[in-house]
Amino acid sequence: RSGVAASPKKARTHTTPLQQKLTDLYEAVRNFTDNRGRRLSTVFLRLPSRSELPDYYAAIKRPIDMERIRSYMVQGRYQDVDSLAEDFILMFNNACTYNEPESLIYRDALLLHRAFLEARRQIEDEEDGDEGGLGGLSVASLVRELIRNLFVSMMGHQDDEGRCYSDSLAEVPAIDPANPEDPPLTLEIIRNNVDNGRYRRLDVFQEHVFEVLEKARRLNRTDSEIFEDSVELQHFFVKIRDELCKNGEILLTPALSYTSKHLHADIDQEKREKLPQEIEEDRLKREEDKK
Repeated sequence: RSGVAASPKKARTHTTPLQQKLTDLYEAVRNFTDNRGRRLSTVFLRLPSRSELPDYYAAIKRPIDMERIRSYMVQGRYQDVDSLAEDFILMFNNACTYNEPESLIYRDALLLHRAFLEARRQIEDEEDGDEGGLGGLSVASLVRELIRNLFVSMMGHQDDEGRCYSDSLAEVPAIDPANPEDPPLTLEIIRNNVDNGRYRRLDVFQEHVFEVLEKARRLNRTDSEIFEDSVELQHFFVKIRDELCKNGEILLTPALSYTSKHLHADIDQEKREKLPQEIEEDRLKREEDKK
């Protein structure tokens, strides 16, 4: 008798492969913790009300939080992983649009975005084996996905203490003093381009990122934090780019022609050019201090 009573219940609780995937992705974001054990999703679970934070609702056209995403999952609104991804990306982008780049919530949004992308890639890898789950995407979609993943990974890259290397890059001016006629460019401008799908080519995106990192080094001393952070970010960018493109197996692009070997040589050259001037500056400062 109990078996008869239980069978409809079992039927109701049966999850489809899609539902399981959506749940796994949701839980990957909800349960993600930083290296200090802090759960990053807490602030994303429920937005403040319109009366509590009216300027947020004035600035953000499509507010969404994890509670709403959860309710959409229960209602069966998501017919594929892409539609769930769109809402998560919208939520992370809203946080980055409303909050300052140096704020904790901005950084948490980037880290959670990266956690989501990694969980998605893992699910697709398990599904498609060696194809990496990207085989079914069109080239245009693949490029956009790679660019988004690469940017989020770079912005969320941290040192052992949990500091994002990209934090110090917020100080880099948009206008290059050496080339004031060039269009303004910062990591925040690049983020807007990524969010709006403006990059169709990986090599153009890479060129923009490198331009900001090289500008940071040109405008700062070789022993400054910002110089060292930009070097670390560029090395990390090249490493993740190669992993995502599987060294040309998944995507063959001119961007891959610039290797870590080229980067090492360029950094050494930059230091050789800057060091004599810095040594002279230090000497003059010591003499000034003696007076």
